[in-house]
Amino acid sequence: MINLGTARDVQTLDLDHGVTVTVRPFKSDVLFTARAEMTRILGAVPETVSATVLAGLQETAFTKGVGIAAITGWTGVGDVDGNPIDVSPAAVEALLDLPVFGGRFHEKYVLPGFSLVAEKNASSPSPRGTSAKAKATARPARRAAKSARMK
Repeated sequence: MINLGTARDVQTLDLDHGVTVTVRPFKSDVLFTARAEMTRILGAVPETVSATVLAGLQETAFTKGVGIAAITGWTGVGDVDGNPIDVSPAAVEALLDLPVFGGRFHEKYVLPGFSLVAEKNASSPSPRGTSAKAKATARPARRAAKSARMK
């Protein structure tokens, strides 16, 4: 069964070190915005970047994109003088660029958001194939087929 209750509620997440973020529900609009932001954040990646590094850059850019799309408020985030700052795409990107906050946001918001994908909408294939539970529609063959002969 799919739990839709968590997907509809605004949440406040504790990212440690006195930082909390208020996030919108993880829905398709967040994903669409995140993909566009990810493309913008990545920009042009040099061809010399290894596949491993590229995967890490993509994950980080996606997490930042999700943050830009989802974070609507926060506490514990300030400028160099300690004055609170408003949420903005640049500020969200800067916060999530710090590994401790980017990692916690990914762990507490992005991964649970993808839990519906893991649940497969309660429609996962049957253990012995997709048609294992289906009713047979063809009659069994009357006799075995002849083997192929080589000439």
